[in-house]
Amino acid sequence: MDKKSIILFLCFFSLFSCIDKSKNTSLCLELVDKEVNTLIVDNKLEIVTANYKIKNNSDTIYLIKKSVSFEADSKRSIISNKLYFRVFDSNNKELNYKIKPLLINDSLHKFLLDKENFENKILKKWNNQKFKDIENDIIIIHPNETLYFQEIINLNEPSAFFPIRNYYTELGKNKKYYLKMEIKSDSSDLYQSLPKYIQETIKENNVKVYNGIIESKNKVPIKVLE
Repeated sequence: MDKKSIILFLCFFSLFSCIDKSKNTSLCLELVDKEVNTLIVDNKLEIVTANYKIKNNSDTIYLIKKSVSFEADSKRSIISNKLYFRVFDSNNKELNYKIKPLLINDSLHKFLLDKENFENKILKKWNNQKFKDIENDIIIIHPNETLYFQEIINLNEPSAFFPIRNYYTELGKNKKYYLKMEIKSDSSDLYQSLPKYIQETIKENNVKVYNGIIESKNKVPIKVLE
């Protein structure tokens, strides 16, 4: 290998190492409880309260935009508030997830569609179209900052009239299960939804939009409370 080839190889290796390191260490997601608790209501496992934190280990201000693709992703996880929750058994095997068909009648669907169109028409005049829809999906985290959150999710069969979370799993009593979570951040349509003043704020403060999956570094036991 000649000198030029060696230099190119070292440069490539260095670049790859930096990218890989950044991917694994810039943002850290962790479930903070030693275990998550569920409640049994009407002989069904109902509620799981998950406390988690995100830590920024870098010197960069990151913007996380929670995103979800129900068709592609819901088959392999439970989605709540655009957060991904995955359940494993004691053998570290992930459980299967089932689908609950949605039952939304035509009149309700038309009402929701008309409401959305009206709101977007008003917001468009202020250059705020769709921003209200993603405002709660955005997390901004500063260097060396740690943010704490709590999410209440439902693992069992959902209501047929609840359009947001229609995938679920079934947990057997007296068995060990573990919970893991992921956040998917995607900026592909972010700037189309942001008002100009927010775009300028991001640019002026050198905020970097995080693209990729942030996976919790741990799994925590699920404890059933009766």
